[in-house]
Amino acid sequence: MVLELLKNLQQCAVYTDTPNFETNRKLWNAYAQSWATDAEWVQRMSKDVSKPSAELAFVGDEWSDAESLTEVLKEWLFPHLATTQTVAEIGSGGGRVAAQVAEKVGRLVCFDISETMLKTAQKKLQEMHGNVDFHLLQGDAPYPARFHETFDVVYSFDVFVHMDLHEMRHTLTCIQSILRPGGPIPPCQDEGSEGGLLFVSFANLLAPEGWRRFARQKHYSVGGFYFVSPDIARCLLQRTGFRVLASSTPRRGNIYLCRDLLVLARKE
Repeated sequence: MVLELLKNLQQCAVYTDTPNFETNRKLWNAYAQSWATDAEWVQRMSKDVSKPSAELAFVGDEWSDAESLTEVLKEWLFPHLATTQTVAEIGSGGGRVAAQVAEKVGRLVCFDISETMLKTAQKKLQEMHGNVDFHLLQGDAPYPARFHETFDVVYSFDVFVHMDLHEMRHTLTCIQSILRPGGPIPPCQDEGSEGGLLFVSFANLLAPEGWRRFARQKHYSVGGFYFVSPDIARCLLQRTGFRVLASSTPRRGNIYLCRDLLVLARKE
């Protein structure tokens, strides 16, 4: 009787929740469409990180000071790149990180759910680099088979902070499918250095600034941050076929390291 009642209720239910990827797509399309260095809201955001809007070259430059971004990339990503590699960025946005990565790798593929962001990045990056391709992701669909086991390194920076847990899991599963199963990752020569490498960042609930920002949110919304703990991040990675190699601890003076959890993981 209970099962029959639940079945009948299911038929009557109306689900209004829009999938996380769809709301994010709408947000980032609108963000890229309205972005301009002289826009009042962009100028306000750039002032928050002490960066004159005239110095903004890419969509997203207004999110942090250049020093914080450079520190993270030099410590966590650049040491694992080489010009012999094929590399992917998940959530490339306007291309601010891709512009720095492209010159260090053989081929870079930028993935994003926002068509407007991809077009913005393509316009900027193709003027600078000839080794960058662009691919629009289709919601919760698997990544195309032609990318299966293609990439030596995949990175996703400042993107998972906008995903709910189910979208994180889906994305990590897709990343696992496009990473190569083996092959050395220069310049690492240590034992166990073979296998596809992933660099990813999460919003860290346990970091002091992460907790303060979480406490100011009345609820999660698109454009806000979805905070997780380091244990949850490790669980998601391990359950989707990754072995965690290193993770960050909070560090003062860096807008990312005082808020986020940076993780380096290898495909099992």
